[in-house]
Amino acid sequence: MRAPVRHLAVALAGSVALAGIAVVGAAGSLWLNRGLPAVRLACADVGGISPRDAMALVPAGVLWVDARLERDHEVGHLAGAVCVNEMNWEAQVSALVFAWRPAMRVVVYADRGDAGAARRVAALVRVAIGLRDVVFLDGNWRDLGAAFGIDGGAP
Repeated sequence: MRAPVRHLAVALAGSVALAGIAVVGAAGSLWLNRGLPAVRLACADVGGISPRDAMALVPAGVLWVDARLERDHEVGHLAGAVCVNEMNWEAQVSALVFAWRPAMRVVVYADRGDAGAARRVAALVRVAIGLRDVVFLDGNWRDLGAAFGIDGGAP
């Protein structure tokens, strides 16, 4: 009985050592490749903004980016919002670039409960385009409709 226990202990020690080596290797790879677009995108530091804080923004100084699908955007969106989502990034990003002005703050929003999509598109805007003043709306964009207006069909 002692031999199987000893073999198990040796196997476990080897597994822990390999896992440690893998973690150190992964951290080293991340550090060495931190300039690659995928790594920069994954590590992009974009913050969230609440609907209440968004209400304080000057409408002329905000570029709204709707990260939802086109069909949802067509039904209703914040007035002046540009539709740019992950699915059609390449086809839509030029609309964002042409709408943006140097003094504008970019606020990306999606549907309630999908702040992840808004955050990912905000990270894309920050990393791929290089805009600095980019945040995502952490809340319901429809709460802003009364202040900024809603275009499209019925909200």
